[in-house]
Amino acid sequence: MPDGEALDNIEVDDMLWELRRREMLGRPDAEVAPRMKAVEALGDVTTDRIVEAVRAGQKVIYGVDDRADLFTVNDSQVLADADATVALFARNDVVDNGDGTSTLRTTSYAVARNLCQGERFRDQVIGAFCSGYLVAPDLIATAGHCIDAAGVPDVRFVFGFRMTDATTVTTRIPTNDIYRGVELVGRAEDSAGTDWSLVRLDRPVPNRRPVRIRLAGKVAKDLPLHVIGHPSGLPAKYAPGATVRDTNPAAFFVANLDTYGGNSGSAVFGSETHRVEGTLVRGETDFVAQGPCNVSLVCPSTGCRGEDCTRTTEFAPLVPGYTLGIASHSRQVLDVRGESLAAGAEIIQWPYHGGDNQQFRLEALGDGHVRIVANHSGKVLDVTGGSTASGAAVIQWDWHGGDNQRFRLEPAGAGHVRVVAKHSGKVLDVTGASGAAGARIIQWDAHGGNNQRWRLRAAPVLARHSAMALDVRGASTAAGAELIQWTPHHQDNQLFTVESLGGGDYRIIAAHSGKVLDVSGASTASGAKVIQWDWHGGTNQRWRLEPVGSGFCRVVARHSGKVLDVSGASSGAGAAIIQWDWHGGDNQRWRLSAT
Repeated sequence: MPDGEALDNIEVDDMLWELRRREMLGRPDAEVAPRMKAVEALGDVTTDRIVEAVRAGQKVIYGVDDRADLFTVNDSQVLADADATVALFARNDVVDNGDGTSTLRTTSYAVARNLCQGERFRDQVIGAFCSGYLVAPDLIATAGHCIDAAGVPDVRFVFGFRMTDATTVTTRIPTNDIYRGVELVGRAEDSAGTDWSLVRLDRPVPNRRPVRIRLAGKVAKDLPLHVIGHPSGLPAKYAPGATVRDTNPAAFFVANLDTYGGNSGSAVFGSETHRVEGTLVRGETDFVAQGPCNVSLVCPSTGCRGEDCTRTTEFAPLVPGYTLGIASHSRQVLDVRGESLAAGAEIIQWPYHGGDNQQFRLEALGDGHVRIVANHSGKVLDVTGGSTASGAAVIQWDWHGGDNQRFRLEPAGAGHVRVVAKHSGKVLDVTGASGAAGARIIQWDAHGGNNQRWRLRAAPVLARHSAMALDVRGASTAAGAELIQWTPHHQDNQLFTVESLGGGDYRIIAAHSGKVLDVSGASTASGAKVIQWDWHGGTNQRWRLEPVGSGFCRVVARHSGKVLDVSGASSGAGAAIIQWDWHGGDNQRWRLSAT
């Protein structure tokens, strides 16, 4: 029998292999076990000794099990991260009580897993089968293997499944914290690569802040990380103390996270920025038999290399785009004061720092107006109290549909717009034309000053059927260059500014060239190519944006009444963009920064 020093010289993965081989030998229906070659050096070593040695070896890589219940966490930023975390339950495991609450069906963790004494959280219950997180007010991100289109109706997305103290679990949930999926916005699953799903909920989630996600670039090696999710289906757990171990794979990175089955779909946060870098998809902790019961081992079935996390950049183009309101006179941007989440927080101007309280989504309302939604809070710009007086403050408030929350974008020259309140006809204005950081945003009669002129940031335009981006072929700056669809890469030839021309018309400007979308030769024929061209004001360069549901719109050429269309409904990179009669296909539905 090898002594302790000899065991120390055996690779952890080899000891794991031997443990699993022995477990399979104990199963009468397991035909694979005889084909699993034994680790010769461990032939006389007891299972208990191997388990002890594996756990000791794993601590070198993973350290201690850092998982904690949320009631023990005091960090407000971590708790805000946790508020965006959702548990995925089977529909039949959520029972409506008929009193505004629902009960989650759960079972004993110890019994379900046949756990040995000493396993952490053994006395708690389990019920969730995966985890997820809120990336937009009505959009959940999770792992692709957790849910597909056929499974959407059978899943309930539950906020608030957590321990409130050491012995009390919340299984009676307010029904308004439970959501249905109504649409699979996108999905990819490769067992050795990308793995993600985006699901649209039946209604926006109020009072919970969507997470920020990485939109471009790569996470840095050794970046500190934490994960929040439902390991083994348990009430939510926070697990800090991890780092990025490998950034080489294109679609995912590898980290040493304390994770278990049920954590799949969990958000993996950068601990310093609280930005989501990835979605946990592979490598949850395994359980192995130790005598008559099971114990967990930190190193997963993928080996002690760590856990795979799909990069958020894999699906970022499908998350609604955000745009900045930049004041012409000061070059400062719209900002919710102090990053407040509260209804009534003031809108001010502030130097750009990239925070979510400076990013706003414009959503078309179908009557020529938009609502302007703050990324960090999900609340909308609102003229306080519905006042029609000049000088009334602009604040953020929960959406109620009033005319004081509806705005019209009107051209103001040189790529700028005026933002006109529907109820009053007055415009967004930086008070007193101040150049100071913190100056309030108010409404005022239009006078043409630069403190009433705003510029929108360019953003991708995405085809619903393919999730590919509108693209100027070859990044050409030449007049006549074709528009195509291409894999999103966020370079300037895929970024467009949607600029109001008044009367419900817009021009769509390519960021890299300054040229506009144009139906070639002003043709009215179906199949005519869409190109970029210098602006001349013709109706073949003017477009209407008409909502068609789920945050998408059709883009209608003013001169022909035909719509922007990916030729042949192709999903291939390089497919031509043309105009065609409207038929309602997903290759005619687009997500723009102004929708």
